[in-house]
Amino acid sequence: MAFLFDPNDRNTPTAIANGINAWFANPDVSEAAKRLYRENMGGFAPRNGGFNPFAGTFDARIIKKFTKKNLGSVELSADIFNVANLMNKEWGRNQNLGRELRIFQIAGFDPTARQYRYNFQSNTAVDPIGGTPWRIQLGARVNF
Repeated sequence: MAFLFDPNDRNTPTAIANGINAWFANPDVSEAAKRLYRENMGGFAPRNGGFNPFAGTFDARIIKKFTKKNLGSVELSADIFNVANLMNKEWGRNQNLGRELRIFQIAGFDPTARQYRYNFQSNTAVDPIGGTPWRIQLGARVNF
């Protein structure tokens, strides 16, 4: 579990405090990640403490069957995947951070001070937009 430095603590190294404050100011960073950090600042991050909002997609299928007596039939179909994204580009996407909250990376160890040195990962928890855009698949089936 990661220790989450408090940028307001005078014992926090200046470079890390500046990095954390810049990270909080970045509008591209997930608000859920910022909330998790604020709630646990100066302590350890809880195991599986992150939160990803509900995400789902809706698909639709349209079929029309044409029948001709003594000749068989023809079925035409259209499958629309992620219908919500077809109506609004913001719908049908997900913003799953997964294992993204890796804020600090160990840069080394200072044997004199008996402390680890850390690098701050400023691009951590920048909202990755996932999911697939809408797609349409057309099909035809002939029955004899």
